[in-house]
Amino acid sequence: MFTKIIIENILGINNKIELDLMATPKKKEKKDTIVEIETNVNVNKVNGIIGANASGKSSIIHSLLELRVFLAQYEIVENAKKKNDDKFLKIIYNRFLPERNFENLNEDSEITLEMYIPNGEIPGYYTYSLIYNNEKLNEKLIYRKKYRSKKYQVIENFITETKRSDIGYKCFYKDSILKDYEEVGKQLVDKFNETIKYYKTFYQYYVGDSIYQIGINDIDYINMEETIDFIKNNEDIIVRLLSIVDPKIENVIFENDEDGEEIVKFKTIRNVKLNIWDLSTGTRRILQLLITILKTIKNNGVMLCDEIETALHRELVQLIIQLYLKNVNCSQLFFTTHLPEILDQSNMRNDQKFYLSSKNDKVVIQKISQINARSDYSISKNYYTDEHFMPQPSEKEICDFCEYVISKNNL
Repeated sequence: MFTKIIIENILGINNKIELDLMATPKKKEKKDTIVEIETNVNVNKVNGIIGANASGKSSIIHSLLELRVFLAQYEIVENAKKKNDDKFLKIIYNRFLPERNFENLNEDSEITLEMYIPNGEIPGYYTYSLIYNNEKLNEKLIYRKKYRSKKYQVIENFITETKRSDIGYKCFYKDSILKDYEEVGKQLVDKFNETIKYYKTFYQYYVGDSIYQIGINDIDYINMEETIDFIKNNEDIIVRLLSIVDPKIENVIFENDEDGEEIVKFKTIRNVKLNIWDLSTGTRRILQLLITILKTIKNNGVMLCDEIETALHRELVQLIIQLYLKNVNCSQLFFTTHLPEILDQSNMRNDQKFYLSSKNDKVVIQKISQINARSDYSISKNYYTDEHFMPQPSEKEICDFCEYVISKNNL
């Protein structure tokens, strides 16, 4: 679970922003929206960001996703080599680092993540930071056993002129590294065996089965093999979901196509068999999301979702949010949206809702609880009137633009 996210000078974010995902202490309402990871230490289960277009919402999600690519670069390259995918290798080789903000190429870029990792060989609190510019890179990993502990271990402090992750390198090539160390001596082997436990715990959590990203560009991508396996293992859940989303679908069945490949079909109440691509865009998307949701919940992981409402009615968005609020695991949902009513109807507390804006050419992020202290404050009612918010575009800007286009084209 993320407890804090710091991003500076990456993609559309040209300054430093910080998201504190720890729950406000001593708040009694809506206890199901938080996880107590330690006595009196609570983390928000669900966190939502709202803001205008081009305010930086997607940059936050994409920065976290691109960090996964940076950490997993050796695994990505080796898999591409096995497939002889030379075209992909040419594209990917120089794109491992999260892209820097073009306006501030003379300044350092930074991603710092504080997180609670409940899984792996050494659970606990990990702080990972990546600070880089055009000439050098500093990758650091710090571990604490307790959240408020003043004692910490520096597991990694790697400085290089190359665009590579030392943590990713050691995790992927650990067996060959260990063989080299065995030729040097037992002391070096023992030290490596101890530190690799921390590397693997962090790496497996961030790159492995715990953090997933679903964005607007994933809406038409379906991994059929994964989808079929998921439906087989959760057929009753799928049928029940479809009864809510698309009542005309009665059941799911499995057949072989002309090439002998297994496919899934959806049988309607009129006994018509539909392929997955015959389903509505929203139905396909909610199926994709459900696969990711159950994975992250089971693995105590995090789902990053850009524009969560894409192709979905707001009630289906509430279904997604409620799945995270109602489970007892250390799972977390982190999403962006354009619609204030999604945040208002979600049963989230106002310190779990963030507003992102651009002021004086800088990205500014605030919790709604900082904008208004009332727990019953409605974003929907105030979004277009409260001076703190900057909806885009304004009614006047829309009218002026339409008049300009019409007059310019003699319409």
